[in-house]
Amino acid sequence: RLEPRLRREFLRAVEAVRGEVDLEALAQAVESGQVPEIELRARLAELQGRLVTIPPVLQQGFLLGAQAGAEDLARSGVSLRFDLVNPRAVEWVRARAAELVVEGTEETRQAVRSLVEQAFTEGRDARRTAREIRDVIGLTDRQAQAVQHFRERLAEEGVEELTASLRAVRYAQAQLRLRGQNIARTEIMSASNAGQDALWQEARTQGLIDPARTRRAWLITNDDRLDTEVCEPMEGQEVGLEEAFTTGDGRQILRPPAHPQCFVPDMRVIARPVAG
Repeated sequence: RLEPRLRREFLRAVEAVRGEVDLEALAQAVESGQVPEIELRARLAELQGRLVTIPPVLQQGFLLGAQAGAEDLARSGVSLRFDLVNPRAVEWVRARAAELVVEGTEETRQAVRSLVEQAFTEGRDARRTAREIRDVIGLTDRQAQAVQHFRERLAEEGVEELTASLRAVRYAQAQLRLRGQNIARTEIMSASNAGQDALWQEARTQGLIDPARTRRAWLITNDDRLDTEVCEPMEGQEVGLEEAFTTGDGRQILRPPAHPQCFVPDMRVIARPVAG
């Protein structure tokens, strides 16, 4: 339920920043060759500020995960309340939101720098480069390069410049929507499972569960989007309360998601007491 909301918040932030870009000022910055000035005129700092609407969504996802963990424990006779003012929730949301904002702006910054480097190497027009920079705000460097290659392919095919530009803009928008979807899926899954972990740690602190007699099990949903190399081999894997799981490709992780763009719904971990 929270994924569409997080996706909308991300896309709204990016569109707001793109709408504020002064193309003439950005073109002048490109002509100057000063990367810090180009980033300033591309309003990358504003993107960081606009993403402040994301933490409340992560916070809600964290709480829902904690509630799911509480329901799991309740079936074993352990009752525990957990709310948004719990220090574990506040600390996790603050740290993850800060990481997400930095990651988002740094990936876009790298995309902009790559475009600027190409522009100088190939001697591109500054105003054209300014438009290209505006269009890739919010994208990763890899996505920005995909948009650039799409432009180049259209040019090689002899597509008229205005038509090629409009098609490239639509392609960039599609890439942005995909990125928003990926971020929403990954971050909500991460928040939910972090909430479950926090609930279990709280139960341990209060002496309600014994770490030596509690196991965590990795559950998957059989789905045609299931990653058969990373996720599927983990089905039913059990570890201790603070032990890491081993992914299908050999990595050690504490909780889902096992990898970015993990689109299978309801993949999560449950905790249960061990008899004896």
